Amino acid sequence: MFKKIILLVFFIFSIAVQADEKTYYEDIKIKELEEEIDNIQSKINRLKRSKELRIAKDSEDTGPKIGLVLSGGGAKGFAHIGVLKVLEENNIKVDYITGTSMGAVIGALYSVGYSPEEIEDVMIKINWSEILKDAPDRSDVPLEDKIGKKKYPASIAFDKELNIYFPRGLKQGQKIYLKLKELFWDVGDIEDFDDFDDLPIPMRIIATDLDSGKVKSFSRGELSKVISASIAIPTLFGPVEIDGRNYVDGLVTRNFPVEDVIEMGADIIIGVDVGARIKEKDDYNILTVLDQVLAIQSSGSTPAQKSMVNYIIEPDISKFKSTDFEKVEEIIKVGEKEARAKIKSMESIDRTEKISEKRVVLKSKDSDSLYLENIYLVGNVNVNQEIIEGNLGKKIPGKVTESDLENMILNLYALPYIEKAYYEIKGKDLYVETVEKPTNYLKLGMNYNSEYGTTIALETDTLSTGKTGRKTLFDFKFGDYFGASAKNYTYYGIEDKIGFIFELGYYEKPFFFYEGDEKRSEFINKTFEFTGALATQFENQFLISYGFSQRFSELEQDIGLSSDETLEYSEGYGNIFFQIVLDNLDNKMYPSRGIKSDFQYTWGGDFGTESVDFYGPAYLLEGYFPVTKRLSFLSAVAGGSIKGEGILPDEYFKLGGVRSDISNKEFAFYGYNSQRKLVEEFAMAQLGLQYRFYSNIYLSGKWNIATYTGSPIQGENDKKIWDNKVRGYGLTLGVDSPFGPLELTLMEDSDTQDILTQFNIGYIF
Repeated sequence: MFKKIILLVFFIFSIAVQADEKTYYEDIKIKELEEEIDNIQSKINRLKRSKELRIAKDSEDTGPKIGLVLSGGGAKGFAHIGVLKVLEENNIKVDYITGTSMGAVIGALYSVGYSPEEIEDVMIKINWSEILKDAPDRSDVPLEDKIGKKKYPASIAFDKELNIYFPRGLKQGQKIYLKLKELFWDVGDIEDFDDFDDLPIPMRIIATDLDSGKVKSFSRGELSKVISASIAIPTLFGPVEIDGRNYVDGLVTRNFPVEDVIEMGADIIIGVDVGARIKEKDDYNILTVLDQVLAIQSSGSTPAQKSMVNYIIEPDISKFKSTDFEKVEEIIKVGEKEARAKIKSMESIDRTEKISEKRVVLKSKDSDSLYLENIYLVGNVNVNQEIIEGNLGKKIPGKVTESDLENMILNLYALPYIEKAYYEIKGKDLYVETVEKPTNYLKLGMNYNSEYGTTIALETDTLSTGKTGRKTLFDFKFGDYFGASAKNYTYYGIEDKIGFIFELGYYEKPFFFYEGDEKRSEFINKTFEFTGALATQFENQFLISYGFSQRFSELEQDIGLSSDETLEYSEGYGNIFFQIVLDNLDNKMYPSRGIKSDFQYTWGGDFGTESVDFYGPAYLLEGYFPVTKRLSFLSAVAGGSIKGEGILPDEYFKLGGVRSDISNKEFAFYGYNSQRKLVEEFAMAQLGLQYRFYSNIYLSGKWNIATYTGSPIQGENDKKIWDNKVRGYGLTLGVDSPFGPLELTLMEDSDTQDILTQFNIGYIF
């Protein structure tokens, strides 16, 4: 009986405990209200402290302080500059500034001493297309990547444990950060930005703590980095880590930061709101979606903040998008117009004496150098002091300029294992912070070419970093032709390098055989090859390599006339080569400036028999020269000569098409199909113009002339070089898409005057 009573009590107690553990709807709402009460009490306490400061200030009999609030809004924020112009014209002196996103950028420049006219000049001169593209400058990319590395539209990074790494944003904002560093370096009278109350006009910069979702009002820190956090639109730009916390654009939590300027001590508040408005649209595209998202994110706290403003200025910028960065002057004028309309309502504000047109001494980024004694690294795994000094180009202790530091960060940013980098100078110490990413990649791409068919390419690479480094690549190609290779490059050095290259691969390549303008046969070259070379690099522009390769190659007819089967062969032979490459183009696909040259000399033979014996040079020199921002002039010369008693059919130079591949002895010639002319000797010149219609749409026209000695297998060796000349021209419309170039080329056939077309989709692998 006693046991039954105990079990009954235990059962009732268990039910009671379970009842207590159950969470009710009311419990959730009570907890939420308690949190709201805590937040309200915190605000009350802050307001009480603000009131005490205001009473103390009033007792000192000082005049009212004016606070300026500048909202975010992307390019619409240029309207703030127009407002500042009007305030200065009317001698309204600002005592405090708060800003979010673009408001933080404009506000900070004004805070440190730039005049509105200087800010306007800065914003007009910035190349917004380039700075927002945020891609590393090609000149900073390691030379071995510029020359030997193919471009892939899709890639996945992974670490040594095969954990996949996803980027934290489509862009990293690296170039915006460096532009800010440059602008704040120019201010000669300001040395320490750590405390924003010490600026000529005290400042607060608003960002959003991504880890907690709460607003963050920055009153101190490294100014450029804090502003970078304030403008980091989520997903578009990666978050910025400051003191172990991740921050994004302030518009998410407080796009119109009025209470922050009140806490600073402002008595009279002038607010400029250029935030996007929520409104229904007839249709959406990627730009209008971004505008609507910004409007939704920023609308939550703005009405409450506006209720605390004495004077509100809301420029009518409805016709502009937050991405209209090329319309700086137009947007400034709208802000100026609205400020002039509202200035009469501010007559009660005490006016100061005429504000100085220039309040700071601007200095050149190259004229003033700093002496640094130490380098300290933050967040580094793969980066060491040797890499920093190698990319800085100077030893520490030593003197550096702003340009030196900017170039160092750009060089670091171009490294495949760096996501972004920051620097800060404290006294005579340089602090460099790197945000690193895995050094292993899996890449995928596809190409379709109307002459060469379809290629699906897969590549994986691994990297060992440091002054002594190693890069290993594995390539696979599928489609109309198969290929697989393993390549290892081991080097010593930072900018100037010396190293060894080893490659083992199997390749299939097409070989076309023409009679006149008619294609008679198509062959497939199948080659198994081992290559070893010694390579040296200079100033990240020049590469000199010398080495050897052993090939086992065969040429098989795929389709065509049976009489052409005599061109088939199966041979094993060696190659000794010497190569010099220069590459300082600003863009691989559509360059507008720079020079690229490639010179090769090859000796080939089977060393003991006369069945394979050939030798000779080949060269290609291309130059691109900007005429205007959109128009570039281009010129090129190419040539080559091959001699010997046993020249294999596909070792002749191949003229035709729109792409050059000197390693396969292919040279572009507008007026012929790809590989249409097989020649022993040739010299060619090309002139052209390239015009960029939009940020990624190009139209180029090229004219070329060539003279050559034909190959015996095409029956044209009776033509001697310089005896005859052939001319051709064509137009190419290209779109630089995220998936690679989309190109349509129209040419006039140099022999028949028919129209030839070639179409290409994607990067060439």
